[in-house]
Amino acid sequence: QIVTDDTRAALLYLIDALDEHGLLPAPLDVLRKETNEGISPDDWRRALEILRSFDPTGVAPSTAEKCSVCRSTNS
Repeated sequence: QIVTDDTRAALLYLIDALDEHGLLPAPLDVLRKETNEGISPDDWRRALEILRSFDPTGVAPSTAEKCSVCRSTNS
């Protein structure tokens, strides 16, 4: 699937925002509003979907609890 420039920009922003545990510091909508990029919500959602497909399993979950569950079930 082709990744648009806007999706790529959002993905890079999200990667940079990850903490040392692979968690995002805030919900996607909050992160999106913090930027002045003009990137559509659909591109942000696609970027998050791509990020969550990366290794290790469980990167960028919606909560720390989901992160633990993903990592324990895929160990």
